[in-house]
Amino acid sequence: MSKKVKKANKTSQSVIKKNTRADGVEEYYITKAPQKTLFGKIMIWLLVGLMALGSVGALIVALIQLA
Repeated sequence: MSKKVKKANKTSQSVIKKNTRADGVEEYYITKAPQKTLFGKIMIWLLVGLMALGSVGALIVALIQLA
C-alpha cells in the first residue's frame, strides 16, 4: 500500500525551467542532466554513430584514392 502512495505523490519535474526577471527578460534553466533524458540519450547515440560512420567513410575514401 505504501508503494502506491509514494507513486501518487511523485510529481514530474520538467527538464527546462523558465524564469522571468523583474526587467522582463526570460531566463531558461536546465534542471536535469541531458544525458539522463530519453532525447539526450538518443542524441548521444546518434552522434556516436555518425562519428563512427564518418571515420569509416573517410577510410574508404582514402583507400579509393590510394588505388
